[in-house]
Amino acid sequence: MASEYNIQQVWLGILDSERLIRYYGRLASRLYRWHLAATAFIAIGSTAAAASLLTHLPTYISASLSMAVVAVALWSSYFDYSKKAAIASTTGDQCGKVALEWERLWVELTSLEDSDAHERIISLKRGMNAITAGAVQYNLMNDKLNEQCAKEANEVAQIQFAFSVRDK
Repeated sequence: MASEYNIQQVWLGILDSERLIRYYGRLASRLYRWHLAATAFIAIGSTAAAASLLTHLPTYISASLSMAVVAVALWSSYFDYSKKAAIASTTGDQCGKVALEWERLWVELTSLEDSDAHERIISLKRGMNAITAGAVQYNLMNDKLNEQCAKEANEVAQIQFAFSVRDK
């Protein structure tokens, strides 16, 4: 049977994977909304700038609109929200697959030798680190969102599994 330490490590792995699924899913959604907002502004601003030229409004209006559109286009291009949203979404999906493996390991803990449990824990931790490495490379960090997702993951995991590490 797995040691108390390994039971604790699996429980922490479950909590962490639940946090990461929520975090990257919500982050992807936020980044995608930023991308859509920038794209919409560029489309509307470009149309308004062109319309102001055609309707013979003062030049400063079309110039201001054009400069705002250029600024947002550069900002959007620099931060590349669509690419970051895709990376966050993929990372969240991959974390979900590892979460299933953590849950399977939790169920199997009573029938595993301690060394086997330990090897699977190490393997899952390495897998999760490999998955999140790409997201870290793109600096997809939001501390407030991360804390919120950690709190929710803990609450949901406690309910979902209906017992704590000590009850295992």
